[in-house]
Amino acid sequence: MVEAVLSDCGVANVGRRCFLAGLAGVVSTELVRAASGSASGREVLDALIAGRSQIRQTLKGQVRKGSERMRFEMTLAGGQTDVQLFGKDGRNTRIVSGRGSKGIGVTVAGDDGKPKTVGFDEKVLGFGLIYEDIAFRFLEWDDAKIEAEESLLLGKCWLIRVRRPKGVRSPYYSVLIWVHQGHGAFLKSEASGEKGELIRTMTVRSIHQVDGATTVQTLRIETAGEATPTYLEVDREMSSALPR
Repeated sequence: MVEAVLSDCGVANVGRRCFLAGLAGVVSTELVRAASGSASGREVLDALIAGRSQIRQTLKGQVRKGSERMRFEMTLAGGQTDVQLFGKDGRNTRIVSGRGSKGIGVTVAGDDGKPKTVGFDEKVLGFGLIYEDIAFRFLEWDDAKIEAEESLLLGKCWLIRVRRPKGVRSPYYSVLIWVHQGHGAFLKSEASGEKGELIRTMTVRSIHQVDGATTVQTLRIETAGEATPTYLEVDREMSSALPR
């Protein structure tokens, strides 16, 4: 059960690794301050990002929408997230993100077979999502405020709204993020456009253990106007920790 595993990653288990879809949660000073009402939304998200930087892990799985399937491999090392998408036509895509990482961007195979750079706002064709959804770069947007609290998966969450910085290309004007108060992990997001219209919702549906860490097993991605959701699914038997 999702609830049982999440409760096992609570405040009492300081130092235990808990991360979801490459998004780490650690019990930190910022989370304790936020619980007392003295920390900002930006500080809570910074704590989440800091937790991710402590992880060295490779996750393998698939992106699925209806009958369409695409394999992926996600490597986290020292705060950098490196995702490889393996297209069935042999054209692979590489997505690099993370503060201070080298080579940040999205590289895809062009029609001539040569790699070309595209924006994080470009669509992943056939799967109802954009590269931004895989990179989770909106977690780094500076304008972040705690708007409310809400119970989700038997645990309290902060609802933190981030707004798109000037100069950033994204269809999202703002994103509302659910962050678990116990261990600081990402659980859900709702991305909206310029007029407040809901564009995309991402929700953690199930989690499991990989080499002592709690990681996402299924992330559901729903796009407004599309009847069929997209799923990011992690393989339990094909995921492992990187050597330190």
